[in-house]
Amino acid sequence: MPLLTFDIGNTSITSGIFNKNKLIKLWRMPSDTGSNINKYIKDIKKNLGNIDPADISGIAISSVVPKLDEIFVQISKKLFKKQPLFATSRTCGIKILYNKPERVGADRLVNAVAGYKLFGGPLVVVDFGTAITFDCINKKGAYLGGLIIPGISTSAKALNNFTAKLPLVVISKPENLIGKTTQESIKSGIYFGYLGLVRHISEMLKKELKCDTIIITGGQAGILAKKLKFKLIPDLTLLGLKEIWARNTGGGQLS
Repeated sequence: MPLLTFDIGNTSITSGIFNKNKLIKLWRMPSDTGSNINKYIKDIKKNLGNIDPADISGIAISSVVPKLDEIFVQISKKLFKKQPLFATSRTCGIKILYNKPERVGADRLVNAVAGYKLFGGPLVVVDFGTAITFDCINKKGAYLGGLIIPGISTSAKALNNFTAKLPLVVISKPENLIGKTTQESIKSGIYFGYLGLVRHISEMLKKELKCDTIIITGGQAGILAKKLKFKLIPDLTLLGLKEIWARNTGGGQLS
């Protein structure tokens, strides 16, 4: 029976349905703490298509937005008659070598679970979202910790918000290194700045961990993916949620 997964991030909610170990549906919704439950239910029903809510076997959630947690608990109960499983330091099933394990973002732990399941360790997972996180997993699959920096779009928005004249620019690969307009200069600066930053930190972590495996994921990973030449797994967090569901219920495995 299908498993429904929600990755609730600061900007968007990535939703996916697994059936027979395959991701059969994928969609995104805005992460809006001002939205009411009925708006989300309408969106979910639309994306379920011909899947009957009664056929959903379970719901697994990763959330970094506490204000939306209770909304999705109520959605799970009202629409699916299910109690959702939240990914936490207690449910993820890995050893966490962090000073306060309960303070690690759920998405970071879920990515660690999926990355280690797929590739073993040691490895580094780089998630490009509202923030960019570098998460480190050792040879035995334990979560070590990592780094957090502002995301690509977050930096672009900050330039616009905290300056009087700099415009908001959508970041993509620039045609030239040297910008000939303010917009081109911002695009080039952020694009190549982050490219260099991610490459350099990744090389430092590879030496520190003595590993060769770097995985990238997240909504903005595609901006730098071709230049980075790391392993791009767009649905890594959803795969991790499926694995955590399996560990907590005894049902299914990643394939």
